[in-house]
Amino acid sequence: MLSQVWPSSVCVPITECPSGLKALRNRQQLPSRCGFKGNVEKVCCPDLRATSAKPVPAGQVTSTTENNSVKRRSPPKVGARSAEACRKYSKSAFPRIGLYVKNGIEAGPGEFPHMALLGFKYDKDLQNSGRTLTKGVNASWSCCGTLIHERFVLTAAHCVEREIPIVVRLGDVDWNSDEDGAQPKEFAVLRSESHPEFNRISLANDIALIELRTQVPFNWVMQPACLPAPKENQDALGQDLLVTGWGDTEFAPLSATSMLMKASLRAVDFRVCNATYAGTQAGGLRQEKQMCAADPKGLADACRGDSGGPLQLKVKDSQLMKVVGVTSAGQGCGSSPGLYTRVSGYVDWIEDIVWPSK
Repeated sequence: MLSQVWPSSVCVPITECPSGLKALRNRQQLPSRCGFKGNVEKVCCPDLRATSAKPVPAGQVTSTTENNSVKRRSPPKVGARSAEACRKYSKSAFPRIGLYVKNGIEAGPGEFPHMALLGFKYDKDLQNSGRTLTKGVNASWSCCGTLIHERFVLTAAHCVEREIPIVVRLGDVDWNSDEDGAQPKEFAVLRSESHPEFNRISLANDIALIELRTQVPFNWVMQPACLPAPKENQDALGQDLLVTGWGDTEFAPLSATSMLMKASLRAVDFRVCNATYAGTQAGGLRQEKQMCAADPKGLADACRGDSGGPLQLKVKDSQLMKVVGVTSAGQGCGSSPGLYTRVSGYVDWIEDIVWPSK
């Protein structure tokens, strides 16, 4: 039987601990030892603990302070939980196909297995409405997301601010066809949670999480993307980034596509990014929270309907992708850099919801 350490107990000489003396007289197990005072042994005396304290096994105590009070285990380092999840997912990841194709061309089945399509209550007036789901439920497709866990999808807060999606579709390529070689599946939505400091006018903190009612069974067309490390800077010169989504193919009416599209972009210098969107936020953009990306040739970009989808790159030595940005806003399609929520600035917030500390 392990001795017990009480987080709020006091380390005192055993002669000052009634229960310790009683255990000693009756040859019973003593409270946990915590040092000596002269030649007298000291114990963590439970008689002196707070009435609300609960015992924890001695092995969970990390250290003691200089005054011999018990120190609780430190909280996990920000980024450690998501990094461990990425390693776990990578070990069982399914092979993926072609990468880094430019100029907004169609994606293939299983190429971006983390891509999620958000379905809202049916609206016949929306251009991309009416796709029949399983069990005869209709939905209006609007916004994208990224699967990052068996139960969670990452998206933009402005996508779920006014209405919570009723369903998330995973594993699809063409939502308007059953002959695209994909194997899509719908998952009912339990809830959504936007960042508490989201501002719908400035689009600051434009990030949200959607929790599914059931777990996603990972396979070759449905598997998660990883998160970046906290404060990771994806503005490295010459680094290729990919944007994917089911949005418009040009900034014009009736240009929405039912096909999943992909395009290769480059991160834009933050000074250019800030100058482009300075009028949207008092004091300008926040570099640790937002970033811009664009096609140097001006041929490809995220567009309307791509909101909430990922700006991503391939994880080194893995089949998985890393979502570094969430599509937030733009000024035309390809005419100026697109604005993205920088995921590395929100790893702590995401982890506390998706991988809460035990």
